[in-house]
This record gives sequence, structure tokens and C-alpha cells, in this order.
Amino acid sequence: MPNIREYNAPELGLRPNNTGMDSVVAAGRRTAAAYRDAGDTVTELGNRVASTVRTVGDVAVKFAEHEEVSKGAAAFSAMQADLTKKWNDTAKNADPNDPAVAQKFREEVVEPRLQKFQDSFLTSGGQKFADSHTAKLRDEMFTKTAADMSTLAGIAVRNNYTTTVNSLSNMVRTDPSSLNTALSTVDSSVGALADSNPNMDAATAARIKSELTLSAKSEIVKSAAIGAISINPEAGLKKFSGSEYAKYISGSELQQLTQQAKAVQRAERVDQSYQRTLAEQQRKDASDQREGELLEKLHSGDPSVAGTVSAKAIASDWTLTREARERMINIVNRETKPETAAAVSNGTASDLIRRIRLPIGDPNRVNDLNPVYEALENGKLNKSDLKFVREEFANMRTPEGEQLSSRQADFIKGVKPLIDSSNPLLSKLDPSGSHQLYRFTIDLQRKVSEYRNAGRDPYSLMTPGSPDYMGWPAALAPYQKPIQDSLRDIAAALRPSGNLTAPGTTITGISVQDLPPVKPRQPNETPEQYLKRLGIK
Repeated sequence: MPNIREYNAPELGLRPNNTGMDSVVAAGRRTAAAYRDAGDTVTELGNRVASTVRTVGDVAVKFAEHEEVSKGAAAFSAMQADLTKKWNDTAKNADPNDPAVAQKFREEVVEPRLQKFQDSFLTSGGQKFADSHTAKLRDEMFTKTAADMSTLAGIAVRNNYTTTVNSLSNMVRTDPSSLNTALSTVDSSVGALADSNPNMDAATAARIKSELTLSAKSEIVKSAAIGAISINPEAGLKKFSGSEYAKYISGSELQQLTQQAKAVQRAERVDQSYQRTLAEQQRKDASDQREGELLEKLHSGDPSVAGTVSAKAIASDWTLTREARERMINIVNRETKPETAAAVSNGTASDLIRRIRLPIGDPNRVNDLNPVYEALENGKLNKSDLKFVREEFANMRTPEGEQLSSRQADFIKGVKPLIDSSNPLLSKLDPSGSHQLYRFTIDLQRKVSEYRNAGRDPYSLMTPGSPDYMGWPAALAPYQKPIQDSLRDIAAALRPSGNLTAPGTTITGISVQDLPPVKPRQPNETPEQYLKRLGIK
């Protein structure tokens, strides 16, 4: 077992007391103070670091918010413009009577765009910006769509009103007796157009209802008045001039209705006169057609056909006018007399054709066949010339025939001096020049008819340079009378009548001698100069 020895401190050794403890405590306090100071220093440093971090974070957040708001403002403007355009396009083609158009647009177009716009913001400041702006735009779009639909509703009411009023106005104009029914329909229909429209507020509906009802009734009453006046001017004006319709018809409008009544009365007189004229013209046309049929039979050349035309039958033919019956009876009577001389008939036919070709409005123009038939009746026109003149008259009644006839007239006028003045005696001592011109006119007309029937161009007959041109010297030669023939005809016309060489006839005081040859016409010598040189003029 160990041997533990007791030790006793010497008299001068250390002994425990409070002094040592106090020293330890003081030392501890000094150490704690030192650490506390050090801790405070560290804490202050930490606070400064934390403050710095907070400042840097705040700056970053503010920057992010600014960037979102800046971009958001531009995006919002574009969105606002786009939504407005889309609504305008929608409203432009929308049915103004459909109450769901605006709501459907707000739900299906506006709200998804606003939600998408809000979702694009992450910062608190950006969210506040998005919330305030989307709320504002939502309100604006609601107001705009509602207002536009209300406007469209008003337009729809007016359009439907116009259709209704037009239908009722047309009804009463045709049947003025239906006016009361039409006015009752206005009360039940026009007012309902405004009352039943879901897109129109009550105030607007009441205003439009009042305006349109009065306007509709005024239009319908005036239309009925016009219809009544058209049927019976005097009775219609009297009815609508009374107090019953005074609130619908103003003084100036009543004056217009009075003028309308007078105009209708004048129009009735004009119509009556026109109908009489039309009836007379129709009867005359029928008479002319019948007269032409009778003449064709009378001049058919077939005795059995011509014999069916008699004065007795004509006198009982009521298709003919009185003048036509008298004329045809005289023409039948004319058939028993000698045929009109060719020279006389040719001259008459030439004059008639000239007058047929005169411009419309000329007092000498032949506008119907009466002058032609009168010439036949009076013995101034023979059958063949009658046929020619009638054909020319018929040709002038078509645009194509009138144009062709006018061209023929101009062409004949151009060649006339080459035919009826082809020698110095024609148109002076020898009157046969007009007969020669008429022969040419007849032959030209015959050629024109042949060309038209054959499908050839009749204008080629009157076109210089054409192989068919009838103005060539060779083509005109058969119609030009030599001066020797004129002299012979003049001498024959001057010769006494009677047979001077008949048996038992004695001729005294007459000598026969040969005439000198006729001197020819000199180049560039005028007809007057030629006659003067011959001693005739």
C-alpha cells in the first residue's frame, strides 16, 4: 500500500485568502472586456456589411422594376391599339341586333390578352403597374364596346325602320284605302324596333321611338296622298287637305300636293291625246298595209288575182281609212285608162324619191305613201315606177336602208351633171336629160338590190376606185346623150304633125339639103360657150 507522507507548509509559504480570488476575477473581467470590445467591433463590421448588401439588393430590385415597367408601357400601348383595331373590325361586320357580340369579344379577346399581360410581370412594382393599367383598359374596352353596340343598335333600328316604312309607303301609294292599317302597323312595329333592341338603353330607345313613329306616319300619309291624287286628283287632294292629316302634312307639302294634282290632270289629258294619236296611227298603219296588199294584187299581172280587187269590195273594207278607200277606188278606176307616159312617170318618180330622201323635219319630205298613191291616182305615176318608189320608201324606214339611200342620193347628185348636161342641148332645148338621169337612178337601185341579195357590198357601186364603180366614164356612157341625138329629137319635136308623105299629098316650097356636120365640143369648153359658138345661144 503506498506510503503517503503528510506535508506541512512552512511558516513563510502561500496561504489561501480573498486577495488571490479578487485578482483572478479582475483578470477575468479584463479579458471579458477585451473580448466584448472585439465583439462589438465585429458586430459593427457585420452591420456595415449587411447594410451594404441591403443597399445593393434594393438597387437591383428597383432596376428590375423599372425595366419591366418601361417595357410594359410600350407593350401596353401596342396591346391597347391592337384590341381597339380588332374591336373596330368586329363591330364593322357585327350584327347590330346580336347582344352577345360585345360580351363575347370582351371574354374571348380582351380578357385573355389582359391576363397574359399581367402574367408577364414578376416584380412587385411591375405587378402594380400591370394591375392598374389592365383595370383601366378593361373599363375602357367595356365602355367602348357597349357604346359602339348601342350606336350600331340605333343604326339597325333606323335601317329596319326604313325598310318597314318603305314597304308601308309602297302599299298605301298603290292602295290609299289601306292607310289606317298602315298607321296602326307603325304603332305596333316601329315602336317595337326600339323597345326590343338589347343593345339600346331606355333613354335612347324612348327618343328614337318618338322620333321614328312621327316620321314614319308622315312619310306614309304623304305617300297615300300621292297615290290618291294619282287615282283621282280632285278627290285625293280634297281628302288630304283636311284637318285629319294636318299634323302629318305641312303647308309647303300641301302646296306640293296641289301642284301634283294639277300635274296629274295635265298628264291625263296628255295621255288621252297620246292614246288617240296612237290609235289613229295604228289604224293608219293597218290601212297602209291593207292598201299595199290591194295594190300588189291589182298590179300582179295575173288577171285572176287582179280581178279580186273591186271598187265594191274596197268600199266595204273597213280596215282602210276613208281617205284610203276613196283613193283605192280611184286607182281601180285608173286601171281602165291608158298607162301614164314614161317621161311623165319618170319625172314624178324622181321628184318623189328626192322628197323621200330629204332630212326629217323638212316640210317637203315624204313621210308616208299618200303622196305616192295620189300620184298614181292622178295619172302621174305608172305601175313600174310605183313599185320602185314604194321600195325606196320602205328602205328608208330602216337605219341601214336610210344610210344606204343617203349614200345613193349623194352619188346621184355627183353624177347628175355628167348625165343630164352631157351635151349643151340637154336641160335647155332637149328636156330628156331628167329621163336619162332617172334611168341611171333605176339601174343603180336595181344593182344595189342585187348586191344586197347576193351578200355583196352595195357601197362598192358608189366607191371610186372600185371595179364595180358606176361612176366610171364607161359606166355612165349609156346614159349620156350625144348632141346628134339631141338635135334629132329637137327637130322631131319641131316637125309639124301629120303624114307629109302620104299618097296624094303635095309638098311645095320645100327644098332638101344636107346639113353640115355638127362641130365637136372643144376641150375645156363650157356648155354655154359651145352653144354660143354654134349660134344657138
